Amino acid sequence: MRVDLVPLWLAGVNTNRVNEEVRPKLKHFQHEVAKVLWEAFQEERLTADPLFDDLLQQDTPEVQAYKMIQGLLQLACSQILLKSRLDENEQCLEAIESQLAAPAHNISQSQAMQLSQAVKAVAFEYGKQTKRNEHPAVYGEMYRGFEITSNKSLPAARFQECMDWLTKWYIQLTGQRKIPF
Repeated sequence: MRVDLVPLWLAGVNTNRVNEEVRPKLKHFQHEVAKVLWEAFQEERLTADPLFDDLLQQDTPEVQAYKMIQGLLQLACSQILLKSRLDENEQCLEAIESQLAAPAHNISQSQAMQLSQAVKAVAFEYGKQTKRNEHPAVYGEMYRGFEITSNKSLPAARFQECMDWLTKWYIQLTGQRKIPF
């Protein structure tokens, strides 16, 4: 088979008869072939007068202008396609960055330890009054109040608010202004 006929042959291949891994690529290729052929037909590139090709071999101002305009059209098409691909890549990059940057938006290890110490102090004082282990209760109140599932998922912007909340609770339980955390 001649190499220049391979695209025409691929355009006619039944996609249901190819390997599933290749199928999406073949469907995409066939879709693109259809678009290219339609555009060529609309621009009468498929039905061009054979003499026109001979005329394009001349070095006249009109032929030069025609070739420059064709070049500009191809450049504009390439720019449009590149811009589209760039936009797609930018969206993918933003998604990846948001996933990678997510931990920076949450509290640090050091802050998580400080929060844990504050919860322990409040739970210890609360447990003195109730005679029970109140660690789960304090964590539960914190999780509900700050809409988180663990202390490490607390947004960094709300760290001080959470510490102030625990401090206030500690002061209510003990009446002391000296905070051990």
